[in-house]
Amino acid sequence: MRWINCPSHQGENVKDLLREHFEDSDRRVLLLGGAGFDPRAPFFPLELHKLLGNRLRALLLKEERPETTPDLISRADTIRAALTSELKDLVVVPIDILSPDLSVVGGRSAVTRVDQELSSGWTDIVIDVSALSSGISFPIIRCVLEWADQNPQHRQMHVVLAENSIVDSSVSAMPLDKSKEIYGFKGKYGLESTSESARLWLPQLAFDQRDALNRIYDEIRPHDVCPILPFPSRDPRAGDRLLEHFTDEILNTWQVAPRNVIFAAEGNPLDLYRTVLRIDDERTVVFQEAGGSQLLLTPTGSKALALGAVMAAIERDLPVRYVESIAYRVDWDLIEQAPESEVNLLHLWLAGEPYSSGRGANTG
Repeated sequence: MRWINCPSHQGENVKDLLREHFEDSDRRVLLLGGAGFDPRAPFFPLELHKLLGNRLRALLLKEERPETTPDLISRADTIRAALTSELKDLVVVPIDILSPDLSVVGGRSAVTRVDQELSSGWTDIVIDVSALSSGISFPIIRCVLEWADQNPQHRQMHVVLAENSIVDSSVSAMPLDKSKEIYGFKGKYGLESTSESARLWLPQLAFDQRDALNRIYDEIRPHDVCPILPFPSRDPRAGDRLLEHFTDEILNTWQVAPRNVIFAAEGNPLDLYRTVLRIDDERTVVFQEAGGSQLLLTPTGSKALALGAVMAAIERDLPVRYVESIAYRVDWDLIEQAPESEVNLLHLWLAGEPYSSGRGANTG
């Protein structure tokens, strides 16, 4: 396992780690993040600006969708104005998620733009996924990891997240009518070499993704399904409520055996990462004489769990299937009532010094 000893930090430990690491005046940092309506978008840009000043460059991607409502545009403009007034070196880049014919083009466009920024002048790249969709954050993470691997002793790669379960539950996605692999995450799906493989689908369950998940199921027709539920989680009943919400799918459509439900710690991406790799290892042995095994991942809901999925997908070249959103609807009243205590900070150190010096450890 590449990241078996991945250094991870949570809560106030994230701030402590960033302060200790970036106090070195030789650090030159590129921050990649989102610049949309998400209220979590400003946190890490402002936090890193306080630590780095003119040693920080921020490239923030503003995801553009064809049916964006005026309230989302207004909120995004407010966030952009706040960041512009503080950060000395800030670039906001609009990224069209869909082409005029509704083809998904956002991931490729984001990678093309990010690749223009990657150079030997940076010691650290920080990817802030707080306000990025999986269709954008997954390709960026893979792109930057390849850059860091070219010179692992001198290139550091960090992923950070300001997670807020109330914000996640307040945002409802309006899905397209067809699923697609995330850019760069096709794996071996659809190849002749895997046509006889036993397909296992691992979808993360989320309340607003019921139609999208059923669409993916109908298109890929897996032989088995292992739905992923958050447990433990900040809301102790979150898993139970998701099971109730998806009762018909789990019992009738997907026909999930009780032992096939995966419980993954909501705030710990490494838990799901290790679980997916363990399942992949076990199935490789079981199905090696019967056409092989193929895992397919679908990240929805918790951004922290999605990070565990992308780590596993990169390590094993697994296909990641999703349904892109044409728009979002947001319950602003619910967001504004959310206490600050709901925000959980997360940091993963995915490439660089810990792996070249043997420092890697779970310190969160």
